[in-house]
Amino acid sequence: MKSTKEFILSTPVSINPSDDKLNHNQQIISLGSCFAETMGSHLANSKFNVLANPFGVIYHPSAIAHLLDLSLNPSKSIEDGFDQHNGIHFHYDFHSSLSQDSKAKLDLTLEKTLNNTHEALQKADWLILTFGTAFRYYLKTEKRPVANCHKMPAKLFDKRLSFGGEMLEDLNRILLSIRLQRPNLNVIVTVSPVRHTKDGMEENMMSKSLLRVLCGQLAKENSFVHYFPSYEIMLDELRDYRYYKSDLIHPTELAEDIIWLRFAQCYFSSKTIDLISRLESIQQDLSHRIMQPKSEAATKFLNALENKIRQFPISLPEEEKQLAEKRLEIARDSPPD
Repeated sequence: MKSTKEFILSTPVSINPSDDKLNHNQQIISLGSCFAETMGSHLANSKFNVLANPFGVIYHPSAIAHLLDLSLNPSKSIEDGFDQHNGIHFHYDFHSSLSQDSKAKLDLTLEKTLNNTHEALQKADWLILTFGTAFRYYLKTEKRPVANCHKMPAKLFDKRLSFGGEMLEDLNRILLSIRLQRPNLNVIVTVSPVRHTKDGMEENMMSKSLLRVLCGQLAKENSFVHYFPSYEIMLDELRDYRYYKSDLIHPTELAEDIIWLRFAQCYFSSKTIDLISRLESIQQDLSHRIMQPKSEAATKFLNALENKIRQFPISLPEEEKQLAEKRLEIARDSPPD
């Protein structure tokens, strides 16, 4: 008879818990691909102090390094890179989500974004970088790289595959510059589990391989850089299309939750995990619909919820406090069904 293990259709990825742990008193910055936003959302929902993708989705490691450099040195000029199409003004170093209907508005938006990121970098304890692709686009006329093509005609750009040396040099330079100002900074690098199938399957695999080598080199050369295997978890532990959305490219919410759980097991202490569990309990109670607000059971439930909120060891954001107070008030004032 076969053993149970022979029927497990998954290859677990072994991850050693990190000696360095994230906690709610630290400043975290998450930058990179759309997966960086996913991780940033999970951190924000768990009430960590996180700045997630202030520049919008950025896929290429050198483009991320360039934006970190601009944020660290906000006096640097960004005049090279502005353009407009059909009345929409944009900058090739930033995502289209920052675009505006005038150059003046775009200037203000980019200035504010860079200043906010600069302030966060001055306090940063953790920097999470998620790399999406090693392919980079260059404007043919100016021979300059761009972070986003802003849906401009493909004929305006050349597409090139970046090799490890240039990406490694760009990232090492900026990370060491940030460490001079934040000596205790820890950096987590990861490869996005989202496949870039538009590049072609073979090209995507080559691109992801280069990114994985890049992460390995960064961690090898810098003791403060840690690698988290989100790409490996998706490809091996979750090797089934039920973990992909209908486009067969992006992870489902379940897959994202599993990767988030593995991240938590690696980088959170048991105390932090307990804190998040208590927070989730409060959030679940707040979403609970009370059918009989005047009943004894409802009174006990509401009093217990108030005690949970009052005894929660970290301060909930003001917006969430007001939401909790409003829901409690509505529940108590509601007439019986």
